[in-house]
Amino acid sequence: MPVRLLAPLAILSGYLAGCEDAGDAPAADRVALVVDTPAYGAFLGEGPAVVTGRVWPPGTAVAVEGVPAWPDTRGAFRAEVPLGGPWCVLDVVAARGDARARARIPVFRGSDPASTWPGGIPVRVLPAGLAVLGGAVGPLLDASGWAEPLSAALPSVDLGWLALDPAGLTHAATESTLAPAPTGVALALRLRDLTITYDAVLSVFGIPVTVPISLAYGTVAVDALVIPSLDAAGRVALAIAEPTVHLADPDVTVGPLDGTVLEWVLEAIDASVSEPLADLLLGVLVDALGTLDLGGPFGLRTDLLGTPLELDLRSLYGDREGLALGFAAGIGGSSPEAAPDVPFPRRSDAPGAQAVVGLHEHVLETVLSDRVVPMLDLDLGGLFGDLAGTWVEALPGGEDAPEGDGWCVALHPGPASVVRLQEGLDPIAVLYVPDLVLDVGVAHGSACDDWLEASLAVEFGLVVQDGTRLSLDARVAEGAVLAYGTSVAWDEAEVVDGLTGLVETVLGLAGSMVTIDLGDLVALDPSPWGLPPLVPGVMACGPLCGEDGACPEGLHAVGLDLFADTWSVP
Repeated sequence: MPVRLLAPLAILSGYLAGCEDAGDAPAADRVALVVDTPAYGAFLGEGPAVVTGRVWPPGTAVAVEGVPAWPDTRGAFRAEVPLGGPWCVLDVVAARGDARARARIPVFRGSDPASTWPGGIPVRVLPAGLAVLGGAVGPLLDASGWAEPLSAALPSVDLGWLALDPAGLTHAATESTLAPAPTGVALALRLRDLTITYDAVLSVFGIPVTVPISLAYGTVAVDALVIPSLDAAGRVALAIAEPTVHLADPDVTVGPLDGTVLEWVLEAIDASVSEPLADLLLGVLVDALGTLDLGGPFGLRTDLLGTPLELDLRSLYGDREGLALGFAAGIGGSSPEAAPDVPFPRRSDAPGAQAVVGLHEHVLETVLSDRVVPMLDLDLGGLFGDLAGTWVEALPGGEDAPEGDGWCVALHPGPASVVRLQEGLDPIAVLYVPDLVLDVGVAHGSACDDWLEASLAVEFGLVVQDGTRLSLDARVAEGAVLAYGTSVAWDEAEVVDGLTGLVETVLGLAGSMVTIDLGDLVALDPSPWGLPPLVPGVMACGPLCGEDGACPEGLHAVGLDLFADTWSVP
């Protein structure tokens, strides 16, 4: 039978409470160890980890992380261990002569992501993203047919000696841009090649003469402030404020007239057509833009590796940083009614990105814990068991393994795990599983006799590939041998190092089955607004902090490119 190096934490708890009945005492060749604090998988803030517990019999030596912790006369001990990283496995060993007991307690730095989850996701569309959104406004405006009401509103003129009747209006595609503004979004429209034609009838010595006239404006500049709003029903509207129109002098083409008559005609056109045109044009465009009710409510229902995710737009405004959208988020359930109380990302969080998303660790924690951790619970045999057996036989002491009908191998993750977002993309987040137990046994028919047991701390890095895909990369960070059936002398570090290659091979196969394609998560189709497909690509990741410098725990700013490189007008 294997030599057990880890005693159950509750062994002989009655004796550790101070029982004095010698007849009930543990055997002389055994020691008992109980760790009272911290609890398995506890979140300890910034630390330190305060380790307390009891040993029996009196005089048993205790070491916490290799440092002696002197028990009192009743066997109680206490030690403090600083937390240097995101996780720590507190290794407590009690020893008296040849008898030993061992406890390994995984703990985490910081708070449980579920306790700091704000219930929502803030999004900021930055200038680069507004530029793409702005490019769709012009085509939408043209699709509204704004030229028809303007043509119908052009004035007819009858001066007695001159009559002007509108004959038509043409224009090239309208160009548009959006940019941040202090209280909304600045809209710039550029109407290209606006040409108005008139039929002019002149009375020359009592004889009517018809002359075609055209007024060509190379560029008409229209600037306005767009104020986005979100009503109680979740519908989004764009209100137009502070509109202005700039009309340069047109290029006027008139049929053959002598100089004096031509001058009179141009003066009449300027007073009767050009002067009111700016107001007419502004009224028509404001009416057309005012009809841009984008609808709603806006939300997203998607699936993250089997975990339902609901997003609903709850707040919307524009300022100098860009367009802010606050989404209430429900993970595995309905989203809350209120907007999230979190800072919105800013340009400095991801310079050059089209948008920045405030992503909380709880989102990835839920997804990866639900999908990845259960995948680690494996019972392996057959060809893989034989491969594992060959690996184990090559370990120090492996030559002492008994004969059997093959090898049986199992992985069992402990209940402690956490996801922490990182700064940068390689990786963007890490899933920490500090107690993955590896059991290796020798098969005898349908039975499996224990041979080797180890606890390994595993880190799964969530790596960004090609911007739009996320994949897992596993590595074993440390470990301990809990039981080993060999009678040959062996070194724990060497055995753990040998097992690392075996486990990383298994985890690499499991991790290859977990890939998140960001394009598959987006259910919103922006094509009705003339926008390109949403193809999110990750560009940056770092802590998200408010203007006051406070950085909510677990919240990171993730810079994204949102749209495909090209887009077409519907």
